[in-house]
This record gives sequence, C-alpha cells and structure tokens, in this order.
Amino acid sequence: MCRAARSYYEAAHKEKDFSLYNTPVLDFIQAGQGTRTNPLLAILCEDTRYARGLSIAVKSVSAQGLIFSSIEEARKKLGRRKPVVWIVMDEVIKENEQEWKKSRKRPMILLTGNPQKYIQSEQDKLTVLTLPVKPEELRKAIRQYLQ
Repeated sequence: MCRAARSYYEAAHKEKDFSLYNTPVLDFIQAGQGTRTNPLLAILCEDTRYARGLSIAVKSVSAQGLIFSSIEEARKKLGRRKPVVWIVMDEVIKENEQEWKKSRKRPMILLTGNPQKYIQSEQDKLTVLTLPVKPEELRKAIRQYLQ
C-alpha cells in the first residue's frame, strides 16, 4: 500500500497540489504506550490578557492551553476532559470554594502574591509560585508534573 501511494505521488506530484493533504498523523504507538505528546493545561485567570500571556509562556511545554475566567466556565467547557495540570490565579479561588484547596487530585500550580497564605505538604500536588512569575519557573513547575 505504501509503495502504491509513493508511485502515485511520484507520477502525479507535478500535476496535482499535494500540499492540501499535509495533515498530521497520529502516532498510535506513542498513544498506546501512554506517553503525553501534548498534555492539556487549564489556565484559570479572571484577567484574559494575563491568561493569554501565560498561555504563550507555556507553549513550549504544551500547545494545548485552555483559558477560563471562572471555575464554572471551566467545568462547563471541559466536560469529561481532565487537564494534566491546572494553572490557577489566586483571585479565582474564593473562600466558598474550599474543594479546590482541599482536594488536590490533579496537579495545580497556584500563582499568588501572598505565598504564605497557602501551606504545602509533601503529598499535595500543589506548587505555589509568587507573582510576578517568571516564565522559566512556570515551565519548570509544569515539567515536574509531566515526568
């Protein structure tokens, strides 16, 4: 089958425009082994400009960075998809939403101006970074959870 496709291409590549069919191919071997080629990151931030900046800063780690302005919006739009890492601004987590602070099943990187407010323990999947955050620090924190 591959030889037939190759011979057809060699015979017709000057007559037809094959650039229209340049689509990415799924690597089923990597997918079957469970390797994460492009993990889903969720960015939770009320300031959309800042969130876009964070998304650009983490593009080298993952091109799949979804931006949400509230927890409710994230729940609705994500549906059953589960991000590998949550990047959350302190302002989004309100006092009445204690579940985000207590249940840390998914890794969360919390960006805050007051890091003493959040206590980290060894079993938590929580990384607290002080604002303003350096892009290198953010990328390093994400990579630690992707290993």
